Amino acid sequence: MANNVFKKSNLQSGEMAYKYYARVENPSSVFPGFEILPLADPITSFSKNPLAFLMDMDGTTTTTETLCLYALEDAIRKAIGRQSWAGLVPDIDYPNIIGNSTTKHVEYLVEKYQPLFNMNTLFKHYLESARWTIEECRDKNRRIQAEKNLVFNGLGNGSNMPNSIPETLKTFEGKVRACSDIYYHTYHLILNAIEVGDDTYIEKLPGFDSSERLIKPMPAVAATLAILKGDLGREAENLALVNPSEHIGTESAKAAKETLAGLGDYFAKHPVKVALVTSSIKFEADIVMNQVFKVINDEIKNWPVSQSCRHKLQHRFSAPANCYDAFITANDATEMRLKPHRDLYSTALQVLQISPDNFDAVAGFEDSESGSIALRAAGVGLTVALPFLESANHNFDAASMVIKGGLPHVLINHKLFMSNIL
Repeated sequence: MANNVFKKSNLQSGEMAYKYYARVENPSSVFPGFEILPLADPITSFSKNPLAFLMDMDGTTTTTETLCLYALEDAIRKAIGRQSWAGLVPDIDYPNIIGNSTTKHVEYLVEKYQPLFNMNTLFKHYLESARWTIEECRDKNRRIQAEKNLVFNGLGNGSNMPNSIPETLKTFEGKVRACSDIYYHTYHLILNAIEVGDDTYIEKLPGFDSSERLIKPMPAVAATLAILKGDLGREAENLALVNPSEHIGTESAKAAKETLAGLGDYFAKHPVKVALVTSSIKFEADIVMNQVFKVINDEIKNWPVSQSCRHKLQHRFSAPANCYDAFITANDATEMRLKPHRDLYSTALQVLQISPDNFDAVAGFEDSESGSIALRAAGVGLTVALPFLESANHNFDAASMVIKGGLPHVLINHKLFMSNIL
């Protein structure tokens, strides 16, 4: 990505009030081509009682980033129409297509791979995706956007499509719109199949095992949420025994139990607000999180906690609305103002009613470069990067710290950044 973070001394345009800035690229249709965003000063631990935690969805809370990557590659494969194409290059492509808006992801891929495109196959698959979206897609906004894309590409409203390729489709913008519709078609078909338990469809997807849940929480998500909402109390220490492999190489089992007990006891007395923030549209996020909470409910059945605690947990995880104080999606902003822009996280802070003078009492978790920039640009100095396999090569200069062990290490090794409080 062309996004980058720099200090004030590297900016040659007069006196600035902030120490850190990020240069972020806008979508190709937006003027100017880039913007300079002031960033909050980095923080690595709480100096006062925390008030809120902000969490990204794909890749941070859930495993769905892999499905998004599959759908993006599928769109480009259909545009190329060549079975021998090796596919995306993880080390090079993934840093550019994780954590940003779909438009930015597709723009990058079209820019790189359009010399390989076969316009006949792209046209064919685009028409199939547009027809499906207009006739069968369950998200109203997606149907409207598909119709707009058809008009842009000189195809009317889709009722009488020509057999020849329109000239507009051959432009960069036309290809981006076509590939975006193909991406959403594939991704929504996958989500629909997962929602209804259609293993037959999943079995046809190369590289996926239908016997495995394709949507599930990242490690320790359930434990983190249960602790933050104050549902576990000192019984949190029992979770050190649930997945002990997550703590190998961190601390001893005894130390892990003591840490979890202390965190559970503190947040039982001082529960905090939690927001889920994603660049996915609401339709997608609702399906994903409902599936995640089904898995969490299965997990907590086996947690070694008291019956009264289990009852609280079952209520907490009965629906995302019972857990999250704010659920912010791409529907709460425009496509041009998604990550790395701050709008989604700024909206979350407003919904949570956190004032700017208390932003230092907020922590945010992200797995991508763009997401980390968005958090810092929203004023969250305690921005924590949790890279997973596919985002490991991102540039995390915008993060206050990078914790490669994910939430298990956040809890056990870093004590939720509460060392000055506990």
